[in-house]
Amino acid sequence: MAFITIIMTGRFDLGKVLTTSARDYCGSRDMGLQHYEMRGVHGNDIGEFLEDVPKKAEVVVDFRAVVSITQGHVLHESYDGTALIPKIAKK
Repeated sequence: MAFITIIMTGRFDLGKVLTTSARDYCGSRDMGLQHYEMRGVHGNDIGEFLEDVPKKAEVVVDFRAVVSITQGHVLHESYDGTALIPKIAKK
């Protein structure tokens, strides 16, 4: 249900949030890191994290989630990653 809500509110697509490294992602696209600007993305819940992703980001890599739960209650959530924003070729 959360995924549907995210799509409907225009947040970043969860399918573009990857645990792979920036270097591996770029290599899979036959591109180098120099073709991207990198920006850290953070949030204390998944919605806040997705809202922090820049609108022009192609993908978020190096995704990490830390969720602490005790007796069925969430004590702490933290989500981090690196947004890759394509650089526009200068003419």
